[in-house]
Order: sequence, then structure tokens, then C-alpha cells
Amino acid sequence: MNVAFEGSHLVVTVVSSAFEGLTRLKKQQLVYAALSEKIADGTLHAVQMQTLTPEEAGR
Repeated sequence: MNVAFEGSHLVVTVVSSAFEGLTRLKKQQLVYAALSEKIADGTLHAVQMQTLTPEEAGR
């Protein structure tokens, strides 16, 4: 996983086998669910993400 913070903006690349067989939207929903508390309290204002399976990431 690669993570970069720019103020309240998060740029993240998540590679997980949990994404196998999921649509891009479902993958993003999993990541948003993990970040929901920080989004709700205003710590995170914007999230830019890339979600990949290990195969997609070439691992």
C-alpha cells in the first residue's frame, strides 16, 4: 500500500487479494468503509485511490 497525505487529501494505492472478482466500485466501497470515520469527522476531505488485486499490480 502506498499512502500520501496532502493536508486533508489522501492519495492511496491499495493492493489486496480481497479485491478478487470485485468491480472497481465495490473495491472503492471497501476502502471508503475503512476510512469512513476520518471522512465523517473531517480529517479527510478528499480521497484519490487506486485499488488493485495482486495480479493487477503484477505481484
